Amino acid sequence: PWLIVMFHAPWYNSNSGHVGESELMRRDMETLLYEHGVDIILCGHVHAYERTHPVYKGCVNDCGPVYLNLGDGGNREGAYIPWRMSPPAWTAFRESSFGVGMLTLRNETHAFYNWTRSACEGANEPGHMNF
Repeated sequence: PWLIVMFHAPWYNSNSGHVGESELMRRDMETLLYEHGVDIILCGHVHAYERTHPVYKGCVNDCGPVYLNLGDGGNREGAYIPWRMSPPAWTAFRESSFGVGMLTLRNETHAFYNWTRSACEGANEPGHMNF
């Protein structure tokens, strides 16, 4: 069976928006979630999209959860464009845009996740988005 957790601010985020805001929570709870076999963690807060490889304590780990940072649904503030570093090893994909995702649990061992961009970044566009 799948174990999916959701909370607001992401623990793993390489965007410049909201850097480190959930670090205390990560330090207190990451081992608990890892030991209980959490598969996927859904977060928002950062107005961009980022998907990780399975990660635990800052390192790619096949037994760690995949983080889906889905703060890219759209808002009046626009997307967060600057990323604070080149992608860390745990980042699978990241983009400053708006989009929508769909997670389909096929069975007890297979899931399919699809993310579709609905607008692209544009530094000179209103709200940094070009629809």
